[in-house]
Amino acid sequence: MPEDVALVGHDNWVKYSDSEARYLTTVDPRLVDVGVAASDLLVRMINEQPTEENVRHVPCELVLGYSSGARNAPDGQQLPFV
Repeated sequence: MPEDVALVGHDNWVKYSDSEARYLTTVDPRLVDVGVAASDLLVRMINEQPTEENVRHVPCELVLGYSSGARNAPDGQQLPFV
């Protein structure tokens, strides 16, 4: 069954994704960059500075791990369930 299923998480939460082994494939929404963009727009609005944009797009990042099959387990190890 594991060969037939790929699992991808969201948020790149450090509790599950911050290890060298990187078991869980995840989408990192880059929340720090989102916060910086939001605060920049808010400060501009407070200071009544013109902004040409109402929406700012912050690209996310796919962080590959073993759970999607994008990486092979080291030395044929059986991977633990997350």
